[in-house]
Amino acid sequence: MEKDSERFATLEEVFDYSTVMTAYKIIRKGILDRFNGAISSGKESRVYLAFTKNDEPLAVKIYLTSSAEFKRGMRMYLDDELYKIYSKNFRLAVFEWCRREFNHLNIAYKAGVNVPKPIHFMNNILVMEFLGENGTPAPLIYTINEADFEYLYKRTIEFIEKLYKAGIVHADLSEFNIVYFKKEPYFLDFGQSVKKNHPNALNFLLRDIKNVNKFFRNRKVEVIEDYEIFEKIINL
Repeated sequence: MEKDSERFATLEEVFDYSTVMTAYKIIRKGILDRFNGAISSGKESRVYLAFTKNDEPLAVKIYLTSSAEFKRGMRMYLDDELYKIYSKNFRLAVFEWCRREFNHLNIAYKAGVNVPKPIHFMNNILVMEFLGENGTPAPLIYTINEADFEYLYKRTIEFIEKLYKAGIVHADLSEFNIVYFKKEPYFLDFGQSVKKNHPNALNFLLRDIKNVNKFFRNRKVEVIEDYEIFEKIINL
């Protein structure tokens, strides 16, 4: 038991008993062997580096179940079904939010979009492929100065199109959740993603396009007009 405790001791100082027990169950299933330090931290979740028994790195996203800021920000991305859960029990809504991110990542991955491969989820914990080398996460695209930004822009727009064709809008896309890995853009953070029949999906899609265009324009790329991309995508 002491050895098991050491495998996720880094979580015990931050998360509640239920989350630690969920991590313990995932370890006992053999999906991962141990946790390492945190990779990133935000208002809704923390991401940890973890390893399998074969020392293969994984990324583990753990959603916070008691964040007031997360609770406030979640509302505009909920569909009717999830809103009913949210209204009654925020903790269960977080579990459903995690399940939805896993499912949307899976849809994106199968559609040929560069995303971390989803591996497993349980309650508020999502296990994914680790994007990086030697335990160091791939850099966010805004930190990169030397790259073929025209190619990266073309691929980013291509992935937005593929996502929409597969029925998904990222809804929070910007240079802060696109990483540069193996000379390619990879999309992260699908927690706020929505189905394209969501009442705000088109607004989110246009916002994603504007964010992407603004970033690449600042990198001296000749971008396509926002509404031209938007019209093309919604008429696919």
